[in-house]
Amino acid sequence: MKAHYLAIEAGGTKWLIAIGTTEGKVLEEIEIKTSSPDVLMPQVNRIISEFESKYKNIKGLGIGTFGPIDINPSSPTYGLYLNSTKTAWTGFNVVDYIKKIIGSRYPIYLDTDVNTAVYAEYSLGAGKGKANICYVTVGTGIGGGVIMNGKILKGRLHPEIGHMNVTTSILEPQEHFSVCNFHENCAEGKASGVAMAKRWNASPDEMPSLAWKIEAEYLGQLAMNITAAYSPDCIIFGGGVMQNNSILSLIREAFKVHVNEYWSLPPLDSYIVKSKLENRAGLIGALLLAKQEPSS
Repeated sequence: MKAHYLAIEAGGTKWLIAIGTTEGKVLEEIEIKTSSPDVLMPQVNRIISEFESKYKNIKGLGIGTFGPIDINPSSPTYGLYLNSTKTAWTGFNVVDYIKKIIGSRYPIYLDTDVNTAVYAEYSLGAGKGKANICYVTVGTGIGGGVIMNGKILKGRLHPEIGHMNVTTSILEPQEHFSVCNFHENCAEGKASGVAMAKRWNASPDEMPSLAWKIEAEYLGQLAMNITAAYSPDCIIFGGGVMQNNSILSLIREAFKVHVNEYWSLPPLDSYIVKSKLENRAGLIGALLLAKQEPSS
């Protein structure tokens, strides 16, 4: 009997619950809007039950979620959301909740959504064939995952690339602008999709060209920080903000200015690249995670 795997991509604006195969092929998926745990998790319960009724021989469940969250399987608080801008989720344990649904019928593997995305890009996407890559998603927030020597980088917690410091752009129209509750000068506070919407009070299609120049300035600085910290073979950008047609070339230009010829790097059109899997990376990575924990 063919094996099936469940996958959950838990994002800041939506959750995707899917069923698929060992090759990362999604057979069916259901989207629900992100809300508080008491509203959302019963919906997750119902969807998992529906998939279990329809698809047999389920071998595992992979979860890629927003953070910060305890992703250490040996920790007593494994699956617990930590101090977060998503205050309704702080202190909620997603692994414990789902274990109550599925019992011991199949294992649960948990990681951050950006770690599952970087694993998918490494396995099937823009990072395929490279040993050291970084994936950055620029959407509701900014997050990132790193693969070094073929393994997802994990430390005491997980990298919080979105909270790396950036210097305020001279083009910035609002002094001390940030949407981060914790940091005035982090990339997420200044360059996330939420930050752009608040700064310009406009949808992406209505934003002036200056908006994208400022955005690229911050993301170029972020790419420099990533290069200094991890020295990857390439940096992959994904997320909703990257749908703008000009943003990638603007990021490369800003990065080049800030690096100031310090490093010898590959051509920037192969070093700073766009996600090949785009908005599918996190979900496909969670599906791959369900089969086997990628860091093992």
